[in-house]
Amino acid sequence: MLRGVARRSPRPLTVACATCSVRCMMSDEQAASEKELADFRATLEGRDDMVRRARAAGLSKNRIHVLSGIARTTIDRIINGES
Repeated sequence: MLRGVARRSPRPLTVACATCSVRCMMSDEQAASEKELADFRATLEGRDDMVRRARAAGLSKNRIHVLSGIARTTIDRIINGES
């Protein structure tokens, strides 16, 4: 077998497989993991606003760093509008 060459499936797909979406074949554990990752992404998307609100409320850069785990240089970029 050549490297980098995809192998064909040993069995052809049936009509039932072709009409079923990937999501419906997903296990409960997989669905829960996908939801958890989507929730995490939503949290990350609000990160910059959260840092700006914390700074406006009077929290120091170091305190924001300690509580959030965000690097101080990243906090500087967010506060200065570079991010």
